[in-house]
Amino acid sequence: MNLLEQQNKQQKKALVDGELIEIYHQFVRVINQKESCNATFTGLKKGDEFLEFRLDFNANQDPFARVGEKFRNTK
Repeated sequence: MNLLEQQNKQQKKALVDGELIEIYHQFVRVINQKESCNATFTGLKKGDEFLEFRLDFNANQDPFARVGEKFRNTK
């Protein structure tokens, strides 16, 4: 039973790690591309809380990710 529990934990950790890597790469993409960087950070002042990643200015389109919300399978 312990072996099965350990495998489940390792699978979940691998899934979370993969999602964190994807978020990191998307963040790098956002800050390296002028349009997505402006869409994400325009209007924020020093000390403002960062709440979401936007890939473009289209307000009708959901952001790539929001802080505190579930991303894929993890929060």
